[in-house]
Amino acid sequence: MKCSECGTRASEDDLFCGECGAVLPTFDPDAVVSAGAAPDRGVPADTAPDSAAKGRDPRAQASFVLGIVALGLSSISWCLPVVSVFGCLSPVAALVAIILGAVAKRDIARQGGLETDRRKAQQGLILGVVSLVVLVIVGVLILVLGVRASILNEF
Repeated sequence: MKCSECGTRASEDDLFCGECGAVLPTFDPDAVVSAGAAPDRGVPADTAPDSAAKGRDPRAQASFVLGIVALGLSSISWCLPVVSVFGCLSPVAALVAIILGAVAKRDIARQGGLETDRRKAQQGLILGVVSLVVLVIVGVLILVLGVRASILNEF
């Protein structure tokens, strides 16, 4: 192929003329988005589909860990059915796990993050919800058992 600007011969794989720098006829100039384009067919380097190059999302991991902590604290409240530090920390950890998981999952879906991070965010969100459900069940049981015990003490 020849360059349409200067007439220099170029190979079929060349995107630009080696002599004058003109865009060669077989190359679509609209595909070049910016000066930081990757050398292969005008795909910008920052949008390459290489997921290994993408960074890990620490919010997904934090959501997962907080979900596990919240569930553990909720289960401890079964053993210690009194208002304690564990009873106060569990809903806080669960809510933070839910929020972090939802935000991380949304951002990973938008920006094309790693699948393992998306799964960790989903698991953290689920663990946070489960720990809140466990806390509600524990609270209802404590309330019911407390009312039952007070009724039995009256007789």
